[in-house]
Amino acid sequence: MNKSEMLICNVHGISEFSLSGIKIQRWKCKKCMYDSSKNYLYELKIKCILYKGGKCERCGYDKCVRSMHFHHVDPSLKEFSISDRNPNTNKKGTKKWESVRSELNKCILLCSNCHFEIHEELDKKAEKNNLGLHRQRLHLLNQHILKGRKTAKEIFDSL
Repeated sequence: MNKSEMLICNVHGISEFSLSGIKIQRWKCKKCMYDSSKNYLYELKIKCILYKGGKCERCGYDKCVRSMHFHHVDPSLKEFSISDRNPNTNKKGTKKWESVRSELNKCILLCSNCHFEIHEELDKKAEKNNLGLHRQRLHLLNQHILKGRKTAKEIFDSL
């Protein structure tokens, strides 16, 4: 369990510190650790954006780093989100570039507007595929299939 104390930080003044470290434990300011993590992730995002070409692949937008998103073309191949803090980390808690790069190769770089437009299109396609059955009716139909009265194909064809 991490022990914490209110101590004085050179940057933040009176702040909460926690005892951390694997081999050698030392007191670290929690606000400084947060700032360090935030800066690391921002730099990683810039590196990822530059790796993918630096601009939206749909419209060419390149003004704001925060508005750039990585969209997985095939979600079934997704191992982790680029913005996750912990997957494929080394002992220092930083991501291995090789694993990030392999995940980036499954993505396209989009601005937030284009990214939401793509998800809107995907949602509309999913709505068209929806059978429009009430959940109770669907439950009854599935019970018929499970009990061997009809096959799923027979029921589906009758709809």
